[in-house]
Amino acid sequence: MVWNPRALSFRAAVRFYAKAVIFPVLALGILITQPKQGQSQVPDSEKAVMAVSITFPMPLDISTLRASSAAQTCAAVLEWKQPGAFANSGVASSYIIKMSSNTNITSNAEFDTALPLSAFSTGTIPSPGAALTIASMTVQGLTANTTYYFAIRALNASASSNTWVHNPSNNINPNNFAYVPCGPSTIPPKKVLGLYGDISGSIFTIRWSTVTLDAQNNPEIVQGYNIYRSTANLFGPFNLMNGAYWTETSTAVLTNATPNYYKVTAVDLDGNESADSMVLDTNLKLSAVAGDQKSYVSMPHNYLSAAKNAIQKDLDITISNRTQEETGIIYRSVYLSVLDGAMNQPIKNFVLAAPEAEVVIYYAIQSGQVAYGAIAAGVADSNSPQAINAGDAAQWLSLYWHDGVKWVKIGSSIDPAGQKLTAMTSQAGAYQIRGVARADSFRVDASGQSHKIFTPNNDGWNDIVIFRTENPNKDTLKGYIYDITGALVAHMKPGPEQDSLMWDGNDDLGHAARSGIYIFQIEAGGKIFNGTVVVAR
Repeated sequence: MVWNPRALSFRAAVRFYAKAVIFPVLALGILITQPKQGQSQVPDSEKAVMAVSITFPMPLDISTLRASSAAQTCAAVLEWKQPGAFANSGVASSYIIKMSSNTNITSNAEFDTALPLSAFSTGTIPSPGAALTIASMTVQGLTANTTYYFAIRALNASASSNTWVHNPSNNINPNNFAYVPCGPSTIPPKKVLGLYGDISGSIFTIRWSTVTLDAQNNPEIVQGYNIYRSTANLFGPFNLMNGAYWTETSTAVLTNATPNYYKVTAVDLDGNESADSMVLDTNLKLSAVAGDQKSYVSMPHNYLSAAKNAIQKDLDITISNRTQEETGIIYRSVYLSVLDGAMNQPIKNFVLAAPEAEVVIYYAIQSGQVAYGAIAAGVADSNSPQAINAGDAAQWLSLYWHDGVKWVKIGSSIDPAGQKLTAMTSQAGAYQIRGVARADSFRVDASGQSHKIFTPNNDGWNDIVIFRTENPNKDTLKGYIYDITGALVAHMKPGPEQDSLMWDGNDDLGHAARSGIYIFQIEAGGKIFNGTVVVAR
């Protein structure tokens, strides 16, 4: 609405209202008077007031508050990017800082009820400076071995305040808390994640994600990184490359004719060094090594780095032993977990786009026999049917994987000299080395078929049928689907592991096959195996 004074009756009370959608409102009362003919002044009862609303923008919300413990003192250091008085213009008038030693302050409502900084510390809150510059302060006099949570608002001259939000998933003030040890910390930084490599001519560049937290997820200040190299293999020995800490999140090193292997650690201000990163090699593979220093999982680096993968998260891999399951015909049992590096939580149903993960599991030999576990802690009774002589391992050790319902035998190769079984797969989860005979030529049996009936309706359950084979001679594997008249419907596609095939219920043109009985045919090494599978829609 536009104010036109000539259109107003000065005997009426006129008010204008401006509703603030985003910004607060300053209301001004303006006295409007005009005496009548013969009057020297306007009676109070005939005075009109016009309410004019003027809006002032508030400071932008602060989303970069970062807290860290001050080295060897009972204090925390706060840093944030300063807003202006109005959005990012001008200089704000003051800051309000709230604190908690119990739970985080995540919302505006929680900010209002939280205690002020003065309830915990005598520290002085700094006066605001120019917009977009970095402000900092030290909060002193805190209690030892306590985690503190901080929140901040800015005000301008009109007392307009921004809001407070803590939302790590959207990178809004994710590091607004600090553990205060009051002395040299003994907690190391978190493990370095996000490693990947770039090759340009003779230069191999290693990159990784910056470490900002310690192993207990408290804010951490890292003074630099150590880089270790092995010219032998991914088990080492590894030698420190740098004399001083690397302070950047990438470094360039020369490649050699043979693969080199690198791992990176982070070092904090107290000299604590993180656990080793996964191993990155000059073939652009990342490997996680098990505690036995013989078993490992290796896959292309692009699957595990936030800078490369589709989910934009740094991922970690752990290999844990399940020794309680190692009995009878089960000689080795391990679990491969793929974790969200930030949350340290398993990624459910993690599957690679292709069977590009190399899973290598070591088995022990003791007194000439295959032993339980990785350290030869126990040998099977030589009189039991499970006892396997070391020389017979190539015929009697097979690799199994748990598909969520049952254990299935998967394609693998065996290295008796290195005492290990290897499979190329796309899946994490539970693996076992079992004392089960290996085929000496191509073979398909009923146990290798994942479903007799499957429902390819894209609901995430039984959408494909998998055919696992034994193919010790690495013969070319082919698979076909026919209808009951003998007409070719589809060529099978590679399955989730080596020596496996799959069908998704579509024909070769991508059209959904009708419900009914279909015939599968798998061939390799001059052998042909047939069977049936049912599509139910």
